[in-house]
Amino acid sequence: MEKLRTIYRLRILRGGLLLSIISILWGLGLFVFFKMFPGGMTSHLKSVICDANGITTEAEMDVIFCKLSQASYNFYQAATSAVILGVMSVVFLLVIIRLNGNTQIRKIISWLMGVGIVLYSIAEFYNAMIFVNSTNLSVDSTNQWMLIPGLILLFCGVLLAVIKIIRDITEPVGVD
Repeated sequence: MEKLRTIYRLRILRGGLLLSIISILWGLGLFVFFKMFPGGMTSHLKSVICDANGITTEAEMDVIFCKLSQASYNFYQAATSAVILGVMSVVFLLVIIRLNGNTQIRKIISWLMGVGIVLYSIAEFYNAMIFVNSTNLSVDSTNQWMLIPGLILLFCGVLLAVIKIIRDITEPVGVD
């Protein structure tokens, strides 16, 4: 009876659940930081972009504003994806906690989703930082070395969770 309680099952999935909650806090922390210091961030980004590209005249300022808006969009996307994917992972983990079946599969799902979300969130933020400090003004300056493994782990975790949920829901309860 003790092993059927939700708190016991929650302890089993604590690794992936903790990583998902850290991802949510990371995204919310980025939102708070950008809301608290909007002027400082903008002036810093403008000076970094001007120094990196050698722009000194007012005629070239629309290029700076274009890159500045793209950089702010990249930071916003990094924060948003961390929060949304973290919440999605927590919801999936809370659903699979109450399902019957193998505990190892639930642990695997938990770790796959947690590590995938953390890798993806770090990669999104890293890509935004690389874009700000790059010398070219194109939007295609992205680094995929952490993004793709994070997405693969996240996809595998979500796929296993959906399969487990569907399998346990469609399983007959008992034969009368």
